[in-house]
Amino acid sequence: AIDGVDVDQMLTAFTDAGGVAFGNLKMPRYDIRFSGRDSQQIFDSLSGGGRIELTDGRFEMFDTLQTIEGHAQELISGESAAAGSTSFVEFSSDLAVRDQRVQTTGIVLRGDTLSIEGDGSFGFDQSLNLDLRSAVSGSLAQLLGGRQDASGVAWVVVPLRVRGSVSNPFVTPDLGRLVRDEAIRRVGGLLDSLIGGETDEAPAEDEPEQPKP
Repeated sequence: AIDGVDVDQMLTAFTDAGGVAFGNLKMPRYDIRFSGRDSQQIFDSLSGGGRIELTDGRFEMFDTLQTIEGHAQELISGESAAAGSTSFVEFSSDLAVRDQRVQTTGIVLRGDTLSIEGDGSFGFDQSLNLDLRSAVSGSLAQLLGGRQDASGVAWVVVPLRVRGSVSNPFVTPDLGRLVRDEAIRRVGGLLDSLIGGETDEAPAEDEPEQPKP
């Protein structure tokens, strides 16, 4: 087993992906096989699998929460998304290495205000192909019409597609239905406020004047 390794130092030493992932690395199990006469042949022949666990770190590829919020604002008001990093308390995934790609299954990321699960893969060429589900809470969940839990905190689950590369990821939250439903709810609330003072009762007719004696 591998435990207590700085993942950024390891990635910087053995790959071109330094500065992408930070945290304390643990691999409770792994089975890596390779062959070749030089470093390139060995690298290209890597195969096997294992499990990776990271704690108290971050991914510098994109900011999940700001990406979701930015896309939501862009759909609602035309504003654009922001870049950044995604911090986490713990991250884990099962890995399978073959044909110069790493298959990731059972991805789980837990942060202070979000939770991510999913599957996918990334290549030795740093290409990304991930399908994730991000559960977010708080004001962003309220913006997307999330439902409140027993403690009164709003939560919503947002599907995420991650493509592109490590250095240039394309993150696409599937917000169409969420934003549409929330927009309908807001329009309904606006209409209710505009017509709230009116009733369905017909206006009372003026009583006819009584003839004078």
